[in-house]
Parts: sequence; C-alpha cells; structure tokens
Amino acid sequence: MLINRSGTMVVPFMTIYCINQLHFTVAQAGYIMALFGAGSIVGAYVGGWLSDRIGFYDMQAVALLTGGVMFIIVGYQTTFISLGVATFILSFCNEAFRPANAMAVAHFSAPENKTRSYSLHRLATNLKRNCGYN
Repeated sequence: MLINRSGTMVVPFMTIYCINQLHFTVAQAGYIMALFGAGSIVGAYVGGWLSDRIGFYDMQAVALLTGGVMFIIVGYQTTFISLGVATFILSFCNEAFRPANAMAVAHFSAPENKTRSYSLHRLATNLKRNCGYN
C-alpha cells in the first residue's frame, strides 16, 4: 500500500505542471483535476464490484499493474483531451485497488486483530504523505 500510494505524490503538482509546462488555462487544469476525482469515485465503486466477481487477489494485481503503466502513460500526454482521458483512467485504476486491498486485510486478519490490521493499513496509506512532503 505504501508503494502504491507513493506514486500519487505527483497529483498535487499536476495543476502546476498543466499550467506551466503544458500551457493549459486554469480552467483546463481544473477540469483535469476534476477528471482525476471522477475517476477515483468510479474506480472505487467498480473496483469493489470487480473484487466481488473475480476476487481480491486478481483485482489487486490488475489494478497495480494498470495503475503503474498509467503513471508512465500520463507522463507522455501533452494535449488536453489525451491528458484528461489518461488521468481519468489512472485514478480509476489506482482507486480500484483500494476495495480489493481492504478485502484482503479482512480476509487475512484474525477477528481479534482486525482493528490493528486496519490501523496498520491506514498507517501505510498515510505514511507516504509524511515521507513525500517533508
């Protein structure tokens, strides 16, 4: 989870990148970020649905693989439309991982350790923020 979330450290800088490097307007940069949010919402929902259908292990593998590839692809997009589509797919893939990962924590944790397991899971998720921004 820590490694998966470390890649999202670039997201807060996407607006600056869109405006300064790609010469998008502020509104266009805002739309790109809105597409990131929309992809996250849809990805979490579909990721949970797919986790129920294909299993959490396979869903995690697919989401991690596609999310990693999408980070590379997003870096090569230079037009508003292509970056918007790639950003939506990137956030979709990254958030599709979360429900599957939560299912894995529930599956592999003993009932008496579920609280501790989820606490460590959240710690790993939030640790990247402390390491990345300090």
